[in-house]
Amino acid sequence: MNNKLAACIHVQEVQSYYHWNRAVQSDTEKVLYIKTRSDLYDKVQSTIKSCHDYDLPEIIQLPITKGLPAYLQWIDKSCTHSE
Repeated sequence: MNNKLAACIHVQEVQSYYHWNRAVQSDTEKVLYIKTRSDLYDKVQSTIKSCHDYDLPEIIQLPITKGLPAYLQWIDKSCTHSE
């Protein structure tokens, strides 16, 4: 978070079941909800991939279609990363 790519990261532990290497796998994983600006997505993705130990980590972008305006402004102001 020190690189100012995210305003907030919410971490939740989950039990995941998935198909991998022709078998159903099960692992305890952590889901991260990273609140950031859409223009920082590529940098966030690159950062996650560089430190993740999975061959194929789940990295997806979900749009924010609505939100409390003051909260959305806080996200925008908090993400000040620049190259």
